Amino acid sequence: MSDHHNLIEVVQLAFAGNPELGESVLQAADESPMYQPLFRSIAHYILSRAADGDNNNDTETRPTKRLRVQHDPPPKSSNDASNGATEIPPSRILLSMKDISFISPQRKKLMLECTELGIRAKAPGSENEVFGVRWGDIKHAVCVPVPEKAQRQHHFCIFPTGSDGVSLPSGHANVNDALVWTVPDASPPSQAVAGEDVPKENDPLSSTYRSLLIDVINRHSHKGVKVVEPDERLFTSAIAQHHRKGEKAVHVKAFRGNKDGFLYFLPTGIMWAFKKPLLFFSFPSITSVSYTSVLQRTFNLNIAVPVSSSPEDNSKSNSKDDDAETIEFEFSMIDQEDYNGINAYVKRHSLHDASMAEARRAKAAKKGQEMNGDMEGAEKEVEKVLKKEEEDEGERGGQQGQDGEEGEYAENGGDDDEEEEEGEDYDPGSEGESEGSGDSTSASDGGGEGDQIHDDDVEEDVDEEDDEEL
Repeated sequence: MSDHHNLIEVVQLAFAGNPELGESVLQAADESPMYQPLFRSIAHYILSRAADGDNNNDTETRPTKRLRVQHDPPPKSSNDASNGATEIPPSRILLSMKDISFISPQRKKLMLECTELGIRAKAPGSENEVFGVRWGDIKHAVCVPVPEKAQRQHHFCIFPTGSDGVSLPSGHANVNDALVWTVPDASPPSQAVAGEDVPKENDPLSSTYRSLLIDVINRHSHKGVKVVEPDERLFTSAIAQHHRKGEKAVHVKAFRGNKDGFLYFLPTGIMWAFKKPLLFFSFPSITSVSYTSVLQRTFNLNIAVPVSSSPEDNSKSNSKDDDAETIEFEFSMIDQEDYNGINAYVKRHSLHDASMAEARRAKAAKKGQEMNGDMEGAEKEVEKVLKKEEEDEGERGGQQGQDGEEGEYAENGGDDDEEEEEGEDYDPGSEGESEGSGDSTSASDGGGEGDQIHDDDVEEDVDEEDDEEL
């Protein structure tokens, strides 16, 4: 409240010659709190000019024009029209970094500037802004390790209001793209950074690009927004990183439709990146989660959010139940090894697991019945076909047997009579021989006694022959 009262006093004093204009400035400051530091600076500037002996008219007219420019909605450049980014007017530079690689809204190398009004990107050697976001419009700020890179790097993801892919604020016709840029895990050269918030040498904050940016964003963002980073105590992947041995992964690979990407399970929500559009599911926006298509090696994760908070574009690209008030985002082909870690994360944050919800069970049962019905019908058709084939084969076999017998009889003539005569000449003694052979076989099966007797007879015959020779 003291800052607000201070602003009122300074503005009233600076616009003492034009009270109506001063009231308009205060009204604009109340409607847009993010501009209050700017209005305060303008008021101080007017007072300083008055103290230097400038003409009263100049002190009233010059700032008036500048205030009007600041208060009116800023015009969008041709680049802004495509990505919905906000233009940041020139203001005091807190931190600037050269040659920063952006991957969203545009993929190019630009200069990054953090000013007292927000974050913006400029083309090298130019003062023209390419895109930006105001501090007051930042809803989520995330810093995560770049996945699947041998050299450690960090992605900064800034989600303006309406750009998280999940919620669309009222009164916003266009959805902005998230700002995403990459910085190395290293200390920046002295010539690569500048600005009022750059700490002195040997200060702990000046160690890396990451720490510099986190410090500036945390100190200047509005509405208590802080940079969120992964916490290994909450989630780590069970799959080892071969490209960075000894370092645990804080992400899992997943597909959304035909787009491959990565899921990050963060302290404040779940993020899917880095294919457009990026998605950030804050815990308050998640209605439920569920697991589907659980197979031996993979499974799918579904995140449900209220339909009323989902952008129109996303509602068209995702399946939803007609009777439900939620819309599901499906992430598929997640490695089964990460199931336990994800499930523990879901339980830790008390997210509702709707895997066994009645609606899902009814849907699965209905699908199962349809599949069973189709299977029963298919089985009946198969049985009919097999039965018909068996009947056809039986008819063909009977016909072939009859034709074969007739042909064979005609060819051999009286063979059947000869076979009958041979049957009459059959020697009954052979029956005894066969029975004897059967006994020897059974004896051998019974322990080899028959074989032993036979061997003894042979040995006696050999001994007698030897005696005769002697």
